[in-house]
Amino acid sequence: MPLKLLAVRTVTTENKGKRTAGVDRVKVNTPRQKMALVKDMLDTIQNGWDKYRPMPAKRIYIPKASEVNVFARAQKHLPLKENLDL
Repeated sequence: MPLKLLAVRTVTTENKGKRTAGVDRVKVNTPRQKMALVKDMLDTIQNGWDKYRPMPAKRIYIPKASEVNVFARAQKHLPLKENLDL
């Protein structure tokens, strides 16, 4: 358990994103919340690891100032129908 506590402490106090919510949109600020996080992690590892299902990945497009349409950029890389040898 001390290594788990150290890992949680590092992530929640020393990393650059320490004030940022994680992928689950939950912030851990107080020592009580950190301890609850450790207990939840240990419970998941010891009792329900085979039932654990991660959240699905989410793709987010970040528009660039120089581009009008992200989809137009993506279509540039698709082969044209008339160029395909079918």
